[in-house]
Amino acid sequence: MGKEARSLQCQTHIMGANSYANMPADYEAEHGKPMGLIEDRERSNVRKDGSFVEGMATEDFLHDAKAKVEILKLSAPSTSCKEDLSIS
Repeated sequence: MGKEARSLQCQTHIMGANSYANMPADYEAEHGKPMGLIEDRERSNVRKDGSFVEGMATEDFLHDAKAKVEILKLSAPSTSCKEDLSIS
């Protein structure tokens, strides 16, 4: 039953044995700051070599999101939440 269920999944991640529950804690220990949504998508859909999981729109989504965050940072540089919009 488990193999059949896995074969029916249309979205995959490349995190290996790491669970989604442990991912934010691991990120914060590694980078010293909480994980944002962009980092979450990047960590779960980009391989160690920088390539993206095939068949998903993640690459376009991440590029668009990072560009929008940069625009927000430039348009409101004194906003206190700009640290929350960090880009890796």
